[in-house]
Amino acid sequence: MEKEAPITLSSTVLYLKDEYITKRLVEREKNTSQINDELLKQLDVEREKLEREGRFEELQERYDKLKKGERKSGSAALMKISNDLLKVALLHYNNYSELDFIVKPSLPILYFGDLNAYFNSNFKVITAALNPSDAEFKEFKNSDPSYIRFPEYDNTIETLQSSLNNYFKKNPYKKWFGTPNVSEGGFLPFLNGLRTCYYEGSQENTAIHTDICSPLATTPTWSGLASEQKDILSSEGFELWKKLVLEIKPDLIVMSLKKSYLELLPLDFIKRIITKKGKSSPNRKQLEYVIDHFRLNLDGFETNVIWGSAQNTPLQPFAKKRELGKNIFEYLENY
Repeated sequence: MEKEAPITLSSTVLYLKDEYITKRLVEREKNTSQINDELLKQLDVEREKLEREGRFEELQERYDKLKKGERKSGSAALMKISNDLLKVALLHYNNYSELDFIVKPSLPILYFGDLNAYFNSNFKVITAALNPSDAEFKEFKNSDPSYIRFPEYDNTIETLQSSLNNYFKKNPYKKWFGTPNVSEGGFLPFLNGLRTCYYEGSQENTAIHTDICSPLATTPTWSGLASEQKDILSSEGFELWKKLVLEIKPDLIVMSLKKSYLELLPLDFIKRIITKKGKSSPNRKQLEYVIDHFRLNLDGFETNVIWGSAQNTPLQPFAKKRELGKNIFEYLENY
């Protein structure tokens, strides 16, 4: 058996500069990678800096990580959403920020969570609700709005993305998002059963949260807005959400909202996975709560959608959400 040739500094430099970057460029041309020229240049600059400063051990570590598998340590670690999408989101906010039902100050929340950790995940999951809560900009219920959960934001594309990426590392709204491995309500325990979590390091994969109707926080919340107000925001907000999905390409989208919102999406029904009967009453029809599986085909991109009945919070009718998540994970593995 031939021994593998020893790795030298020159081979490391050549791999990083030629083999790796060339491969990423080829993949980008085939639309299988979201790496852009800016990031490729950044990688090359970092390589040259390490070489120039004689930091050969760090250069070697970079090479070793790439050789172990680019899915986790190479391309994914550099992936991010496009500046164009962030620019459109900021423009969307600036166009509508003066409306009296938009929280002030605020920012367009395209997503909540660490995209780098998400892209590095083997199983990419996003959750989807309607629009951000005004509580995202309040420390307490009666506080004046502020950037309490987004302290680094200063109305630039760079700080918008870093603020969104760092959300769960700063001061997340735990009443909605929960505490990892503790909370029994909302999406979080269900995500934990799926082996993922909003909070990086809690599970083997990292999830992010999105909103399909609008990235803008409103007061009152979405259910309290007039139909005309919803239409103003959702006409552009829904298009932004679709563009985000096409860029981050989740393996699974988890939703628990009014089923009528599913009509916005090009979905094919696959299977009713779970049916749960509500309490019977002589005065009203017995309610039925379900977990359904759909396939989404969005401009050629296909993925799975799991939709579950909601009440006041996501998936509220279902007990033991962590176990439920485990069952759905096993179902999808065998699908």
